[in-house]
Amino acid sequence: MWLFGDTFVGPNRRAARFVHNSVALQEDSDPTTARLSMRYGGPPDDPQPFFGADSGWLWPMAGTLTPAGVVVFLMRVRSARPDLPTVIDAWKAAGSLEFFEVFDWTAALVRGVEGPPSTWHVEMLYTPPAVNRVIPGAGVVTHGEHLYAYGWRDGHELRPGRIRRRPRYRGFRRPRLAFLLRWPLSVIEHGLHDPEWWCGSGWSTDAAAATAVVEDPATEFTVHHEPSRQTFVLVEAISWLPLVDEIPALRALRVLKRHPLTSRLLARARLLRASMSRREATALQGPWSRPERLVTPRVASDVLVYAGKAHPQLQGPGLVCTYATIARTADRALDDESLYYPRFVVLPDDPSQPLLG
Repeated sequence: MWLFGDTFVGPNRRAARFVHNSVALQEDSDPTTARLSMRYGGPPDDPQPFFGADSGWLWPMAGTLTPAGVVVFLMRVRSARPDLPTVIDAWKAAGSLEFFEVFDWTAALVRGVEGPPSTWHVEMLYTPPAVNRVIPGAGVVTHGEHLYAYGWRDGHELRPGRIRRRPRYRGFRRPRLAFLLRWPLSVIEHGLHDPEWWCGSGWSTDAAAATAVVEDPATEFTVHHEPSRQTFVLVEAISWLPLVDEIPALRALRVLKRHPLTSRLLARARLLRASMSRREATALQGPWSRPERLVTPRVASDVLVYAGKAHPQLQGPGLVCTYATIARTADRALDDESLYYPRFVVLPDDPSQPLLG
């Protein structure tokens, strides 16, 4: 099952219907020959999001198969410019990707995934409100008797502007952190009540005691287990700044790649590039290794690489991974249909081996 966020449904993007999420069923494990069956909500002549929202919209994060069905974690998102009629208008007004705000999370249980998408049954699960601005679902793993979810918390947040009172993102000096939550598999179909948080030395339902397990992660990544090596592997697409990321004494300068203005300037100068990267750990809570760059896609300076993920269930000569690309501006994304699709890359199963393609 593929999970997509914003989806253009139509002959071209300018004339398309714009739905905030969709899903697809891949019919074979070989991505070079497999077919996709797309699925939206609503009738064919009036496509709607597959996962509906009572306010704002939902963007899928990660999902995992459990005995109850597939659990999909979703961000609750709203426009940073509610005074404008559409999301595209907000994107154009912002002139960048700062046109939205992630304000909460939820999750859905998809039953009947053994059959075609038309027979799937979607049930929204109970989820508690976000605690300390942690949004669970960046990476999700079923392991042992539990469902585990990594939740990210950004250092920056949307705040009222100081002069014109229009919202602006502030707080970029604080790093993004990822926390780890879990639920027994036996309770999933009744809702994601009372998560346990990793607290450094054990698990607790007290979110205030939680400790971060990954520093400076992407907002989307995957974690999978490699039994032959008894290792967990985290794959993501993250931005790298020469010297700053390699030299510990300079890591405080990583704020430069998080701030919208400086990140755009660094990208134009070709100093800031996103790479598919890998971390490893012997336990889901870590400690995780420093990210290792594996491949850096070549894209234009106004294009972002994001959503780096591994797909160990797919067939290939190594570890099959994908990343996505998006333009910073709405008009470029609407007119350049080479963007906004998953791109495949095969990484070696053994990190000591060279990149396969």
